[in-house]
Amino acid sequence: MDPVAIPTRAADALRALARCGASDVGACATRAVEHVASGTALEASAHARGRASETSEALGWFFVACVEASVSEIIGELGLTKVRQSPVGAPGSIPRGVSGGERKRVNIGVELVGDPEAIFLDEPTSGLDSFQAQRCIFALRALAQTGRTVVCTIHQPRSSIYAMFTQLLLISEGRLLYIGDAQQAVEYFSQLKFECPHLTNPADFFMDITSVDVRNPEREKSSRARIEFFAAEAAERRLGEKAIERSLEKHRARTMAASTRDDEDTTHASWIKQFILLTQRGSKNQRRNVIGVGVTLVIELVYAAIAAVLFRGVGYDQKGIQDRIGCLFFVTLNVAYTAALPVINVFSVEKAIVVRERSSGAYQWAPYYVSKYVAELPKLISRLAYTSLIYWVVGLRRSAYNFWVFVAVVITEVMSMTAAGLLMASAMPVGAALALGPAFITIFSLFGGIYLNMNSIPDGAKWIRFINPIYYAYGALVANEFGGDDLSFSCDASDGRCLTTGKDVLELYAFADVKIGIFIMAQFLLQIGLHLLAYLGLLRASQQFLPLSAVTPKEDVTAEEDSSEGNENRKETV
Repeated sequence: MDPVAIPTRAADALRALARCGASDVGACATRAVEHVASGTALEASAHARGRASETSEALGWFFVACVEASVSEIIGELGLTKVRQSPVGAPGSIPRGVSGGERKRVNIGVELVGDPEAIFLDEPTSGLDSFQAQRCIFALRALAQTGRTVVCTIHQPRSSIYAMFTQLLLISEGRLLYIGDAQQAVEYFSQLKFECPHLTNPADFFMDITSVDVRNPEREKSSRARIEFFAAEAAERRLGEKAIERSLEKHRARTMAASTRDDEDTTHASWIKQFILLTQRGSKNQRRNVIGVGVTLVIELVYAAIAAVLFRGVGYDQKGIQDRIGCLFFVTLNVAYTAALPVINVFSVEKAIVVRERSSGAYQWAPYYVSKYVAELPKLISRLAYTSLIYWVVGLRRSAYNFWVFVAVVITEVMSMTAAGLLMASAMPVGAALALGPAFITIFSLFGGIYLNMNSIPDGAKWIRFINPIYYAYGALVANEFGGDDLSFSCDASDGRCLTTGKDVLELYAFADVKIGIFIMAQFLLQIGLHLLAYLGLLRASQQFLPLSAVTPKEDVTAEEDSSEGNENRKETV
């Protein structure tokens, strides 16, 4: 239950278990909460991981006060007081947000507020100055003193930081060189005739004697022989087995103490509490993402303005029929691309962060996904401006009823294509999702009545229409525009084919039997099905860890004896 320092070369061995990694430390507290204040990120994490016991529910305000006090204390320990209300941000983002070192400390704080039983950190002090690094390790030391396990790789720790560790594990070239009391490590290597120079940082000394020197073949051979000697000594003294024995004794003691506890899962807040907190975090993220939301809105309005200028003032002649069909064709495909592709691009990055947070027990999958769905709904408001500009400037059917049907069809298509984008982002790597996203939209458009008449589609492929959001959207828009008995079109003598009524147009494009209400409902049900598949994709993408099993140190005694004999032979060569 003490903090353990591991040299940087062992980072690869722990990276799969790390809760706060050096590689994702800039992102693990950013993408999901990129525009959320540092203090808000810690408070949301604390509430989401709060114990859902009857006591906390009964005390209510007292529980909230305790959470706020705990968050304030951790913010102070990590030196984040000045940036408590600053957005976390992301590297290269606008606005910039907090610095890299502050972002790393926010990431660590998000884990600390959960009061974890064990926390794994990969180089938590990298990028911090010596003072902030010491404050960071001091906070981890305080956590360890409460009976928690803190394991971290460490990069060039100053001597005062090294003195905070009670256990030390040294690994080089995949070989165990030392495991045990950190303060006795210097004496241990002294017994092996490797004296730590006076006034030298022990961490620097250990790095010197356990690293492979590749400057020339002689130095490399000598350093590798030294590492083999250390590994042989560790095996002969059974340092690893003794460490396991000590750990198992502590584990059995904790297990016996916890055997009388209830089986109730108290590691999370209630489902509703998690949903509310995650929805608030997502909504705040959306409100503060002025650049991302603003650019999306501007692009949609630019598309709408271009379409409105090109198709404005459509008439009620044969040319007007073609213009209306072309406008509806543009709206259907434009909505499909602008709804699906940005979701794929954003959520593919966010997915890795959410999987990491979920694996650390921050919250459950179901409340997260539902909150994600709810937080995205306000974006539909921008589509109202998009549809209004196109509908009234182009001059489609001047009826309030037809206009709101037009809006409903576009919104349900946005919801379906957003769900399709989430499905691809959840089930595929980001590169594959971005490549296949446009391909899927193109395929759906081929079977959606846009390029090919619905009656010309082969019988074996007609089933695709039932899972095709573009078919539902395009069919409903065409039926809304040309349906009814009061719509007529004029013909000139030069027109080769004369379509005099909207019914003639629907029959030509094989949309005469379309029921708009049924299509809208089918589109809505389709997006629910796609969301369920995306949710299952997220569950499948979750990291799975093998359970740790108790190891009996007395096993394989014969193998250990054989290994000891081999080690004696290797020691003679050093």
